[in-house]
Amino acid sequence: MENQVKYGKDARQGLLKGIDKLADAVVSTLGPNGRNVVIFRGSSEPPQSTKDGVTVAKSFLTSDPQEHLGQLLLRQAAMKTADKAGDGTTTSTLLAREMIKNGLTALDNGENAVQIKRDIDKTVKEVLSNLKNNIAEDISGEEQLEQIATISSNNDVETGKLIAQAIEKVGLEGVVHVEESKTGDTYLETVEGLQFDRGFKSPYFVTDNSTMQSVLDNPAILIMDHRLNTVKELLPILEAVSAQGKSLLIIAEDIDNEALATLIVNKMRGTINVCAVKAPEFGDRRKLVLEDIAITTGGKVFDKQKGMKLDKFSWDWFGSARKATVTKEQTTIVDGKGGTEEIEARVEELQQQIEKARTPYETEQLQNRLAKFVGGVAIVHVGGNTETEMLEKKDRVDDALHATKAALDEGIVPGGGCSLLYASSGIKADSIGAQIVVESCAKPFSQILINAGYDDVKTKILADQLVNSGNDHWAGIDVNTGDTVNFREKGVIDPTKVSRLALLNAASVAGTVLLTECTLTQDKESIEQKLRVLQDSATNAAGLAMS
Repeated sequence: MENQVKYGKDARQGLLKGIDKLADAVVSTLGPNGRNVVIFRGSSEPPQSTKDGVTVAKSFLTSDPQEHLGQLLLRQAAMKTADKAGDGTTTSTLLAREMIKNGLTALDNGENAVQIKRDIDKTVKEVLSNLKNNIAEDISGEEQLEQIATISSNNDVETGKLIAQAIEKVGLEGVVHVEESKTGDTYLETVEGLQFDRGFKSPYFVTDNSTMQSVLDNPAILIMDHRLNTVKELLPILEAVSAQGKSLLIIAEDIDNEALATLIVNKMRGTINVCAVKAPEFGDRRKLVLEDIAITTGGKVFDKQKGMKLDKFSWDWFGSARKATVTKEQTTIVDGKGGTEEIEARVEELQQQIEKARTPYETEQLQNRLAKFVGGVAIVHVGGNTETEMLEKKDRVDDALHATKAALDEGIVPGGGCSLLYASSGIKADSIGAQIVVESCAKPFSQILINAGYDDVKTKILADQLVNSGNDHWAGIDVNTGDTVNFREKGVIDPTKVSRLALLNAASVAGTVLLTECTLTQDKESIEQKLRVLQDSATNAAGLAMS
């Protein structure tokens, strides 16, 4: 079937129509008085009620191909912000829609798209410079961590305390995970665990599409300091692990296409829950880190130079753990079953090596390895009276955790939509692009008030009052009373990183839409047919997959 082709204004307006639909749903969740969005999850699942912008954005579907294309572009800004900062999806969506809408109006009035984009990019740099140099502050203690977590969880005080306690227990180098509670209660647990910066080799290993994670319960863990090359050497492992009813995590120097295809097909067929990960580090450092993983999990590093052969494997080669969680960028192993004596000996060995290290770089590498042993993993178990309530709360806990980590990275700014309002207030709007950015930066502040029941006139008065009052940039509006208060003292704070990335990614997507002159789309049936062909090709290429 031929592409559906649109040009010029028709193409851009089609994108805007889809952008508006998605943005209307997402921005309704913004702020302490943000509204719930109820999501249908299938006839066999309970509906999900959420105030989490990223969940709404991921769940939004439309049947119109042109509108869908616009929503994909808008979602790109939101997801890039969420991926890097863990929060800010709603703010990024709001900013992008505002820039796109105002930019397209300017194009309709005869303005030049290239010049508008150039001026938008220039003004965004000025705003972000103000944000970093004149507004942002370093985080000062656990109380502010708790405040960040509380605000990001829609003012859930219990969640704020739990997140702050979790970070306090495992330290900055530790790992915090969020899981569904099996008891209905929400509580904190600390276990041994480690994390490294390598993700799954293929998204086909994902088991939870909502979080894009591969989750393996009680996995057997195969640790290899070699490439996994052929199906022939892999099949005995798959058959044995599958017969035991276990899941399998493979950490190898690399995985060739033939072996990878076999793993993917067996995962998709439900033969075995498996995930393959490329080993962290390189050369000699990789060998040491793999040995660390083996000690933590109670396994051994597979090494051909030691006479080890996969077709004659021994079960004591495999490590084990309570759980392994793999994303596209990171692998976390929780509660490895390594021996206490072996772990303590490794910790002591690393401490001695740190004392003898000759360079700052060597010291840093050793300290990073040590932190993976002593930091541990804190698990926040999230409960609720119903599954719908539990899922909604889990979304909020995830937001709170990511926002807290972002605050530790780049510091804090006033919340309530005030950070970008202040950062843009001194900008000279001497071009169309500059006007678009300045007006958009005021939108998070006004949307929070609108969601709290204020009208447009009152919102504009309060915004002007803040900007022109001569107060420092920590002055903000208490949406419950309409009074001006000190947001630092009230604990209304946001991570700098979230505000920065929300604006940066919004401007990027806005520029893409403004420079769009043609769109090519396909109908739903054509897309589904292509997906079926791709899936059949992948299955046929797998060749020797287990039956």
